[in-house]
Amino acid sequence: MSRAGIERRHHAAGVLFVLAWLFWFHRWAPAAAVVILVLWAVLHHRLEAGLADVLRARWRRAWRSRLLAITLLTASALVFALADAAMEARILPIALDAAAISILLLGQWWQHVAVPRWLGGDLRVTPAPSS
Repeated sequence: MSRAGIERRHHAAGVLFVLAWLFWFHRWAPAAAVVILVLWAVLHHRLEAGLADVLRARWRRAWRSRLLAITLLTASALVFALADAAMEARILPIALDAAAISILLLGQWWQHVAVPRWLGGDLRVTPAPSS
């Protein structure tokens, strides 16, 4: 598999991982918004000075490890499954983690499902734009 395809799979799995946790903590959205605003006010000068590129590179380097990503997603799904909450609150985060694991293990099936041919999608996988 090409490097761009692997990067695309890891990016999709990362997005689903973050969405799973966002849906889990949706009750804390107002408090999180305040914390994010305060952090932005404190760190925005540093992020504009190149720290964002360093943090993004470290995140990508850590997430690039397939074993680490699968371990993190599995642990996340177990946290949701074993949580003391109603099943209705747990099912979406668990499903998103399971979808992320399947993307990492099975490849690019999600691109065929995301935009099926009857919606104008193409079953051929297009390479990611080089940056």
